[in-house]
Amino acid sequence: RKMVTVEALYEAYESLDTADEKDLAKFKVILSGLAGGDDKSRLLACQFASKFIGLFPDSASTCITAMFKLLAGEDVSVRRQALRSLTAVVKAVPEQATAVGTKLVTFLTVEDATELETINATITTFMADHPQELMTALLEQCLSKDEALRVASSKKLWGEIRQLARKKEMTPELERSEERRVG
Repeated sequence: RKMVTVEALYEAYESLDTADEKDLAKFKVILSGLAGGDDKSRLLACQFASKFIGLFPDSASTCITAMFKLLAGEDVSVRRQALRSLTAVVKAVPEQATAVGTKLVTFLTVEDATELETINATITTFMADHPQELMTALLEQCLSKDEALRVASSKKLWGEIRQLARKKEMTPELERSEERRVG
């Protein structure tokens, strides 16, 4: 796998940011930086990919997969940036919300308190933009065979429902969806 340099990422960024026609090859350089670079390159690639993914929605699945792989990495700052970037990617390509929500919920079982706080904050942000997709993901994980995931998802689900009830944002559609899943 070829290592992508910080310089190559900035060059691709500048090209995409200033060009009238968007160049998929330049975006692929950024995507390559998610997997093939040092931690600084991966951090930048996350930021750049989330900025330009809306121009290349056909690459969203590849981008999201690479960002989730970064969540298994060693560098905490890269993991945090990947979480923030995932939220931005889904804002740009909302049809990926269900897949991202489903995968994101599986990270509720991390043991590090600081990381769990970051994941919870990401899920809360995700909830604001994609409540139905996230509630569905949480409900699905409440049925998981993995007890830790089932418990964590149940706690998060009820916390999110309480928040929605306080904000009175529970839409009739979301209420019906919840009733079908729970009942």
